[in-house]
Amino acid sequence: MPFVTAAIVIFIIIPSIPLFAYVIGLLVPASHIVSRTRTIKTTPSRLWAILTDVSNYPEWQPKVEKVDIQNREEDRVTFIEYSVKKRHTVIIHHVRSSERCLLRVLEENMNHYNKIPTFSGSWTFEITPQEDNDTQVLLKITEQGVMKKPIVRLMHLLLYGFHSRIDRFMNDLSTKIERENKDNEQESSQETVNSIDHDWDLVSEAYPKSF
Repeated sequence: MPFVTAAIVIFIIIPSIPLFAYVIGLLVPASHIVSRTRTIKTTPSRLWAILTDVSNYPEWQPKVEKVDIQNREEDRVTFIEYSVKKRHTVIIHHVRSSERCLLRVLEENMNHYNKIPTFSGSWTFEITPQEDNDTQVLLKITEQGVMKKPIVRLMHLLLYGFHSRIDRFMNDLSTKIERENKDNEQESSQETVNSIDHDWDLVSEAYPKSF
C-alpha cells in the first residue's frame, strides 16, 4: 500500500501540479490595474530628472543590468532595459506634462525567442508638489498591465502581487534620493565647518597673539 501511494504521488499528483496551476491561472483575469503613492523628500525638477535619465537606471536599480537607448525624440525616448536575470523590457517614455506626468509603455520578455511577453502594459507617473512644503512631492504610479501566460498570472497573484514592480521601483527610487539627501547634508555641514574655520583664521590674523 505505501508503494502504491508513493507511485500515485510521483506519477499522477506531481505531474498534475503544472496543469492544475495552469487551469487556476486561466481563472485569473489577464488584465489588472494597481497604483501606489509615496511622499518623497525632493523637488519636482530633481525627481523628474531622475525618472527621465534612463541611462543611469542601472546605477540605482540593483535588478537593472544595463540600458540600451534605441531612439530619442523631443518628448519621447525608446530604450531596452536588461535585468540581471536576463529579462529584457522594451520601454517607451512619453512626456505628457513636463515635471508632472510621464507615461511609460512597456513589454517584458524572458528572452528574445519568446513571442508571448510575460508582461505588457503601461505605467503613469504623476508628480504633485506639496503646497505646504516645497521640498516634498507626492509620486503616484499607476500600472495597467496584461499577463497573457496563466501560470505567470497565478504566481503574481499568490507570491508577488501585481504591485511588486511598482513597489520595487519606488523602494529603489527612495533609497537613491535618501542617499543623495544625506550626501548633500554632509556637504553642507562640511562647508559650514570650513566657513567657520576660515572666519577664525581671519580673526586670528587680525588679532595675533601677543607674547
